[in-house]
Amino acid sequence: RAAAGGGGAAAGADGAKLVLRSLRKVFGPKVAVADLSLRIRTGECFGFLGTNGAGKSTTFAMLTGAVAPSSGDAALDGLSVRRDQASIRRRVGYCPQHDALEGLMTGRETLRMYARIKGVPPAAIEAEAEALRRQLAEARDHAEARATAAAAEALAVAARATAEAKAEAETRSAAEARAAAAEERARQAEEVHRAYRSAEEEARRAEEARQREAAEAEAARAAEAAAALEARLKLRQLNLSAQRPSEGELKARDSSLKKYEAARRKLVKLGDERERSALLAELPRLNLSKYVEEVALAVAEAPLKLKDVVPAAELCSLMHRTYATFTQALEPPLLKAATALPPPPPRPGAAVASEGESERTARLLRKRSALRLLFELVAVGVLPSPKRPLGALRDVMEEDTASAAEATRSGEPAPFGNLQVLQPFVKYAAAEPLLASPPAHAAARAAAGGGNGGGEAGGE
Repeated sequence: RAAAGGGGAAAGADGAKLVLRSLRKVFGPKVAVADLSLRIRTGECFGFLGTNGAGKSTTFAMLTGAVAPSSGDAALDGLSVRRDQASIRRRVGYCPQHDALEGLMTGRETLRMYARIKGVPPAAIEAEAEALRRQLAEARDHAEARATAAAAEALAVAARATAEAKAEAETRSAAEARAAAAEERARQAEEVHRAYRSAEEEARRAEEARQREAAEAEAARAAEAAAALEARLKLRQLNLSAQRPSEGELKARDSSLKKYEAARRKLVKLGDERERSALLAELPRLNLSKYVEEVALAVAEAPLKLKDVVPAAELCSLMHRTYATFTQALEPPLLKAATALPPPPPRPGAAVASEGESERTARLLRKRSALRLLFELVAVGVLPSPKRPLGALRDVMEEDTASAAEATRSGEPAPFGNLQVLQPFVKYAAAEPLLASPPAHAAARAAAGGGNGGGEAGGE
């Protein structure tokens, strides 16, 4: 900041105190200040801002005479920094970025140095330095005296305060004891209350977490069910409007007996996920036109579990979309498996070999899977009508009805062997949208984008 006081040449006609005209400084190839021009009027405080390396310090160094400009000029009160540096130094005070005091010089030596820089006559330097030193000493002594008086006053105040504090402490101690007892009781009550609130909050968070997990699980199940329904609706549409390969395309496939035997071995193990996946991948490369009835019989007799029914229906769908005679070859043996009579249960007290009981259980399970597969094939459009599967279902129900009537006449317990078959089927049929009533069936197709195909099967 340029000092506004002092004599010297008059300021510019427009009141400018400091004027820079194309001021430039070059250090070798680097241009530190590039033709800087500005004008600062009397009374202004001018902020000089810039990033590191922008040339701020170099500009001040040229204004204070520390370095000479490479070109251009600057005038302070009309005095040129190139020609009138001695006069300018008597008028300017400069506080640099870093401390301007030299650490190796005493105070008196520092005063002497700046007196010479400011142009104080040599004969008057010592007198000026001594006068400043005495002023500083007097200020120091005055400050020490004030500090001593203040310390004495503070000591007296502290003594009075100590006496008063002692009296107050004695009065306060009894109150503090009573307050401490009350505070302890309040603390204990708060701890009990906090523990209760904590337990209540923990129970609430646990219940929220349980409900959130239940909702997420339900949403995941719903999404999975929706995706499965959409896939099965698409499968149904494919089956109802099957686009079968031409005779020429089938002839191009492998129809060897060796390949059929390999496929047959996999069909026997249709309940094995690995064998089933391998067979599904291999079928599009085979021509089984000569073995359609054998394949259908193998599917009907395969020992399936309920979890294998949907994948088995996918395999039947592939065969249905490839061979026109597969469905009519599959339905009779599958109906036979669904309605086959299981061996009678052992009489009470009779010794039955474990092998016989295992055979009965296996046949009941095969019967249950066959009945489930029949209706799954109706649902995905492989079987065009549910009439025969419904007839099989009635036959299964009538078996237990006849058994119950015979047991009533003979006085023996009713076997009800088909309950193992019917119980899971009822749950499946009640939850299966593709076997629902016509309005629900249409809604399920619409929800999954299934179109209008297959409505007659759902209606039946």
